Formats: sequence, C-alpha cells, structure tokens
Amino acid sequence: MSEPDGPDAQPENPPEKKSQKTKPAPEPLSEDSEPYRLAVLMRDTLKANVPTLKEPNLQKWAQSFAVALRNDERMKEAAFVAEVIKWACSDGFWRSNIQSPDKLQAKFDQLTAKMENETEKARTASKAGKWVSPAQRRVEANQAACEEAEQMLFGNSAPVVAEVVYDAS
Repeated sequence: MSEPDGPDAQPENPPEKKSQKTKPAPEPLSEDSEPYRLAVLMRDTLKANVPTLKEPNLQKWAQSFAVALRNDERMKEAAFVAEVIKWACSDGFWRSNIQSPDKLQAKFDQLTAKMENETEKARTASKAGKWVSPAQRRVEANQAACEEAEQMLFGNSAPVVAEVVYDAS
C-alpha cells in the first residue's frame, strides 16, 4: 500500500479547475459599415454565381473583413477588396474555392496576381484588334509589296488591278 503522502495520495481539497476564458462577443457591425458592405457584396456576388450557396452569417463575415481591413496591409483599401471580391466570386474557378472572407484573405495574393494577369491580357487583346492568321498576314504582306512595287515602277498613274483574295479555309 502506498502512504498517504505518496504519489498516489489525493489532496483533501483538489484545486478547482480553471474556468475557460471565453471572449465576449464582438459588437455587431452596422449595416452601413465597410466590412458589413463587403460581406453583403461577397454574399450577393456568390449567390448570383452559385445559387445553392448556404446563407452566411453576415455579422461573422463582417467581423472577418473588419479584422482584415485593420490588420492586413494587402487589404487596407475596401474599394480594392471589393474589386477582388467581384472578380473572384465571378471567375469560374475561384468562385468554387473562395466562399468566405477568410479564404479570400488566405488566397489574396494569388487572386490579385491572376486578376492583374487577365486584365493585362484583355488590355493587349483590345490593342491588337482582331486576330489574323499567319497565312492571311502573308497574303496581306505580299499585296502590300506588290502595291509598293507598282508605285515605284509606274508612279501614281499605275493601273488599278483587281485585288485577289485567297480564302485560307
């Protein structure tokens, strides 16, 4: 048998378990605050593209946005965050992967990089005009060379020659 003061001894008055500290619930954010408006924007944009989306807790989402706007340097500007939300929640791939403010914050660098890449593609595509096949470009280059040769040989009084167009299809 073990002695009363040994390792198996039970104290007469066991120490009380420390009560778990619970954080008080944060104050609800007003519906006209930036974080709440971002939460509504995210919900509405997602719902438009994912009709089966479960209704989120907007206060919880707003609190997440409030923390991000306050603490995350990348997300300081609410207007920029709104643009990223609209893009991510409308993109075919990202809308299934970004369905909460926390996930948006976790993937923010990837989202902004992809968003900027697609914006650059759209900008260069609009400058380039319509796409022309390499065969059509060769035909156009040959026609331009012919016109230049006629100009050099005959000057401005060159006879008009019917233009031949080859259909590459």
